[in-house]
Amino acid sequence: MYYNKGKTYDIIANQLENQGYNIWADILNSSYFGIPQSRPRVYILALEKNTFKNLKFEFTKK
Repeated sequence: MYYNKGKTYDIIANQLENQGYNIWADILNSSYFGIPQSRPRVYILALEKNTFKNLKFEFTKK
């Protein structure tokens, strides 16, 4: 979420929220899950607000 000082992420997040989605985002590294390489990636989960009203979500950590 650091690319372009976060501006790109902010645009994506705002667009998803304006379209009626709750979003969760995190940077996960493939090495957390037993892959023998270090590859950090941004993962964004977007779920429709009306369908998943009270959902609390947390990404799996190492």
